[in-house]
Amino acid sequence: MKTTRRYASRSLALVLLAVGALLAGGAVMTGCTAEVGDGEPLGFSQQAVSAPLAKAYCSIPVTGKGTKSMEEDYLPHVIQCENGGANLQALKAQAIAARSVAYYAMATKGSICDGQGCQVYSCGATPTAKQKQAVKETAGMYLSYGGMLTYGFYVNGDSKTSPPSCKGSTSVSIEKYITYNEGKTGTSVKQTSLGYIGPPGYGQNRGCMGQWGARCLENGKGYDYKQILQFYYGKDIKILTASGSCVAPTDTDGDGVPDSKDNCKTTKNANQTDTDKDGKGDACDGDDDGDGVADTKDNCPLNKNAGQLDTDGDGKGDACDADDDNDGVKDADDNCPKTANKGQADADNDGIGDACEKDTDGDGVVDDTDVCPNDKDPEQVDTDGDGDGDVCDDDDDDDGVLDVDDNCPLVENPAQADKDEDGVGDACQSTGGAGGAGGLSGEAGGGGVQQSTKTLAGDDGGCSVGGSGKGSGGELLLLAAAGIILARRRSCSNGSKS
Repeated sequence: MKTTRRYASRSLALVLLAVGALLAGGAVMTGCTAEVGDGEPLGFSQQAVSAPLAKAYCSIPVTGKGTKSMEEDYLPHVIQCENGGANLQALKAQAIAARSVAYYAMATKGSICDGQGCQVYSCGATPTAKQKQAVKETAGMYLSYGGMLTYGFYVNGDSKTSPPSCKGSTSVSIEKYITYNEGKTGTSVKQTSLGYIGPPGYGQNRGCMGQWGARCLENGKGYDYKQILQFYYGKDIKILTASGSCVAPTDTDGDGVPDSKDNCKTTKNANQTDTDKDGKGDACDGDDDGDGVADTKDNCPLNKNAGQLDTDGDGKGDACDADDDNDGVKDADDNCPKTANKGQADADNDGIGDACEKDTDGDGVVDDTDVCPNDKDPEQVDTDGDGDGDVCDDDDDDDGVLDVDDNCPLVENPAQADKDEDGVGDACQSTGGAGGAGGLSGEAGGGGVQQSTKTLAGDDGGCSVGGSGKGSGGELLLLAAAGIILARRRSCSNGSKS
């Protein structure tokens, strides 16, 4: 900001010239060739410059100084001379406004003068690191509105400008050129009388910035350079960036990715990870997986799981848990990934573990009703009715004797009686059957008694009796017994007595 006094006669003459041009229906001056009061840019032009610009102007011829590097030399000197005492954000706003003026001069004339009629390049001060930083961090940025390059008018304003309004006193004459356009858009934006007014060049003039006010906005209200520019040039002022060899890609967060390609411009994320592909990198995205659950509450912040299912309750959702049931077997190898079954038992070998199988033995009977859920038993036989099917019951008749030792496994016989000692217990052995060889049998062929031959003792070795005929077993036995008794009472044919 300059404090050098200017000759009022010259300023007045130029102002009158400008006013005369406006009254005549349009400005006739090209470039910035007039100065006001303490001497800030006063420019009029009816020559519109379309934006975006085709390229950045990397060098600029300065009258009497030669051609200078736009970004490395010219602009650092200008913002040092114009508002050098400001802090970084106000300096960045100054750099963008000054670049807009320089770009307009290059687009319309191909050069620029050195002085308050244009911009001050020479003031005997050397740019500091802060001024160079402000230029570097806004490289190639310029003002635009309505498809036109906007001329960045600025004046020093009231040196006593203070918060909260950060508006200077109207008693200071230079203040009349400053415009306060915060929140305003379109034709509501007030233009400054320093430039071409109204259509067709409405985009060229979007107001005028106050340099003391810019300092106040940063230091007193914490505004950044964008907010400062919107405060003076309107809410809808655009900040475009020209491309060119002198414009290093802006990298606000310093992560090596230029802002133009960075999905988190103010948060370092060199890898540019964007899990949900929403254009906002994970480093600055509050919901990385885009499932509607904020990362701070999501049990799987990088895997969609709106339901937040967590089978084993370990705090890690199933969507990102490699062992959902926490049984020590990875889900990829687990035959029951949602049910703990460390042993991986699979009775029917169908690939589904018993722990989560509805029909463990695969016999067509679901486990809930199967009397032998682990042994195939489609018939569901349960002799003793104890709920354990015979297939899986060690004591089918429930008589206290295990089947492997029971001579009647399906009939209760705790005493294990077996009169004929044939290994089949009496409780389950039939009491009748076909007669033996030479035996007597009933008419129906069942239940006969074995035929017997009785030898009676005698001198000649005895005599024999036999019996044959039909009838029940009982009758035959009685007849046989009677015959024996009678025989013993008679003499045998050989004369002996019984």
